[in-house]
Amino acid sequence: MENIKIDYTKLKTIAPVAWTDIEEYFTTNYPAFSTFKLETLPFDITIGIYLHYFIENGVEWDINNTDYQLLPETLIEVFENYEKVISHYS
Repeated sequence: MENIKIDYTKLKTIAPVAWTDIEEYFTTNYPAFSTFKLETLPFDITIGIYLHYFIENGVEWDINNTDYQLLPETLIEVFENYEKVISHYS
């Protein structure tokens, strides 16, 4: 299975507030990995972190009904939608 790549430049551009929030979440909740930047870790490792973050924030990311190769695009879409929500309340 091919290692999936996420376009973090695009993600950080369309969802800067949400991205900053998940970076803070990552360093707070996973201190053993705090020497790493989230975007440097393989997608297969970070998928659980993203999923846990979205569950805690009441955001739906349907990974079960999405083809593995399409997960990066759906991840960006979820971040984009979440950005709209948290920007509205900021």
